[in-house]
Amino acid sequence: MNSKVLNKGIGLIEALLYVALMSLLTIMVINTALAMNTTSAKARLKRNILGEVGIATERMIREIRLANSVLVAESALAVNPGILKINTTIDENNSTPITKEFYLADGKLMMKEGGNQAIALTERVAVTRLIFYHTVSGTVSEAVVLEVTAEDTIKNLTEIKTFNTSTVLRRSY
Repeated sequence: MNSKVLNKGIGLIEALLYVALMSLLTIMVINTALAMNTTSAKARLKRNILGEVGIATERMIREIRLANSVLVAESALAVNPGILKINTTIDENNSTPITKEFYLADGKLMMKEGGNQAIALTERVAVTRLIFYHTVSGTVSEAVVLEVTAEDTIKNLTEIKTFNTSTVLRRSY
């Protein structure tokens, strides 16, 4: 009795195993792609905030450093949103006196030079907190402490970053 068993095709159990294995691999690939997309979006949010608010903060620090004095009576200090008005010069090479003002308008960090129209230092990210603190050391040296909080949102992800810095008015001593 010779009986030959010929297998033609695959069995039901084998097919179910292949489908289960392929489904598992597909789910893993999709989850990895989604995680990479979320990580990429978070990195983009951080880059937007650090880039835009970092540059704006550096601009404010540079202008405050060049200032002669803080116009305390015309500034809103230690409150949110704050206003900082300084007596300064046009730039490092031009000693023509001018006032510069930093403030928040519609979530944008603004700078106004003299009687000119204000310019936005931030555009794409929302600045939610702006506080200036004025300190005087001794009788001559002035400093400004700056606190800026900004946020950016992409789809359902939101990133919030706070910047804290201080600078001495170099022309005040």
